[in-house]
Amino acid sequence: MPINSVQLKIAAMILIRLCLAIFLGLAGWATSQPSEAANRDTDITRGLDSMLATAHFYWQRRGRHNYSQEMSDDLRYFALQSPKLVRMERLKAEAAGLEPAFLEKFDAMIAWAENLRAGDPKIAYDLSHTYAKLATKSRRTPKHIALYLLWMASKNGYAPARYEDAQSMLKKLRRLHYNPVGLQYLRQLGHDGFRPAQINLFERYWDGQAVLRDNARALYWALRAKADGEAMDQDILMLQSRLTADDREEVHAWLAAGKPPLPQLPGKAH
Repeated sequence: MPINSVQLKIAAMILIRLCLAIFLGLAGWATSQPSEAANRDTDITRGLDSMLATAHFYWQRRGRHNYSQEMSDDLRYFALQSPKLVRMERLKAEAAGLEPAFLEKFDAMIAWAENLRAGDPKIAYDLSHTYAKLATKSRRTPKHIALYLLWMASKNGYAPARYEDAQSMLKKLRRLHYNPVGLQYLRQLGHDGFRPAQINLFERYWDGQAVLRDNARALYWALRAKADGEAMDQDILMLQSRLTADDREEVHAWLAAGKPPLPQLPGKAH
């Protein structure tokens, strides 16, 4: 039986309404989900409340606050993430009547975190290595502190931290997996003249590490590293011998434009 225009219109209206209902349902679900920042704040508040409950228990039962190394590590980590929340919990501790020595620990950690957040990112970067060495199987929080300090220094534009951050993003990837953030970090660092990033990108495109193997891009980064003082003559000669005339012309166009090529994605031609 042939379908007439009226039936087609009815079917189209039903389909439109169905799609609209699905869209509105998904939109409502998305807006009802807590944000990443909200989840983080909830975790911090729960951790601090647990810490305060433990401290209050010892203070009531034993007359001392039992400020352990684990508690110190946790408080330091919480203060780095949100000094504001730690300050609010400090007011709770004061209202609960905890001893001044315990409150002073809160004040010291808040000041330490705020100085780091506002200070020289190199200090945060150096401290990240210090805390990484303190981490053990039974004492894991220093590792989280180290990663957060590295992230802080990277976010504030300290090149060695950004380079290490990019390396950590790419380290666990399999050969052709693509991490856009890590590679864009390396690309920007190389563009800014940070030689370790330039050499790293040259080696990645040469070997195909987390990118597709690409001799033209490898040559570009080798030439950039040489221009910034690295001895790359033999590598450049070897790469040039493997490129077609069109590839060499493309490399010179990238150099002339003063803008590095985008990362070579798996499954896409450049």
